[in-house]
Amino acid sequence: VFSHSKIVYTIGQNTFKEKLGSDFVKKALIHTSIKEKDLEAYKEGTNTAMFKGAATYADAITLYIATAIALGSEIGTTFKLFLAAAKGHAVKRRVALGNFLFNAITVVILFILLRPINFLITDLLKIKNDLIALVFFQSFVNISSIILFFPFLKTMGSFLSKRFADTEDESFYISKVPLADIDLAIDALERETSQFLHYVIEYNMASFGLQRFIEDEMPGHKNFQRKSLGDKYDFIKQLHGEMHGFCLRLLSANPGKKEIERVEKLIAAIRNIMYAAKNIGDAQHDINQMRDSANDIKFQFYTQAQEKVVAFYKPVIDMLKKGKDAGHFEELATSYNATTSGYSATMHTLYKESIANHVTEVEISTLINFNRELYTSFKSILFGLKDYLLTSKEAEYFEGLPGFIR
Repeated sequence: VFSHSKIVYTIGQNTFKEKLGSDFVKKALIHTSIKEKDLEAYKEGTNTAMFKGAATYADAITLYIATAIALGSEIGTTFKLFLAAAKGHAVKRRVALGNFLFNAITVVILFILLRPINFLITDLLKIKNDLIALVFFQSFVNISSIILFFPFLKTMGSFLSKRFADTEDESFYISKVPLADIDLAIDALERETSQFLHYVIEYNMASFGLQRFIEDEMPGHKNFQRKSLGDKYDFIKQLHGEMHGFCLRLLSANPGKKEIERVEKLIAAIRNIMYAAKNIGDAQHDINQMRDSANDIKFQFYTQAQEKVVAFYKPVIDMLKKGKDAGHFEELATSYNATTSGYSATMHTLYKESIANHVTEVEISTLINFNRELYTSFKSILFGLKDYLLTSKEAEYFEGLPGFIR
């Protein structure tokens, strides 16, 4: 029992058919190197006693120690959140702090009550299986945390909202101008829209591992390119919200008719550009699945999508380089026609029997849905450019072009 205590403990207390026997202690004391205190755990002479004794000599932890370790792990996980949120937005740091306070306060209170809780589990509830007891304890911790903090959620939310002011302003231009100067505010909104468009292009291309094609063309925020895809998308959504709010405040500042028309066009441009990012955001799972697929058809579809993304955004970036006054109707019309025809051609290819026979029903559905998301994203970019770059008459004519993706 002593020399093989780890084996005895691992096998478990309920697997031995033979009982330990009441004379075990007497026989064991015959050995001169064994003291009576060494046999304290075996005095009951039961299999449970043998299991507990083996656990003692196997250096196995008791339930009490296990519950203490479980409480410690609650604190340990909070530090991972702090590390993950260190360079993130203020809201992420607030979540990390809230998680820490939530766990730390709960752990302190339960640590003080640890012995009574162990008594509740083992003596009052009579849970004898240590594993089940530990599971019950962990559930008890979680339920206690909810009961403890639920009445104070509003107070805690108010406290956290005042912590970690944003040091990085998502908006680059509109946050620096007064709304009282309408012309200056609209000019800032124009510049912010261009910046926003660059962010979305960079995000969409980075989703396909193509950020190298735009890094030198990116005049945007210096930290944006270093963000993860998820953080880039969150940044874009935050900026979209700020820009939308700025537009509404600008319209409330009593601008002239001409200014109102321009702001409304920029609102439409911003909305369509955001749609383009959302389409790719919604397709992230499909993109990753195709990129990592061992199926040649799916991987080939991914590489073809990469080529389409590069071919689409190259003229878009060139248009943005030339500026708004260069006249872009023909270029936009050409890109739009290529987009609608490309969508139809790809759909025709997907419905060929040679493709369908090499992928499952679910996979062909994935490819069809992804194709729509990709080309709808292209279309949204073009409609955003239409409202940003074209005159009102050109934009109206552009909207009448045939081939709308359905």
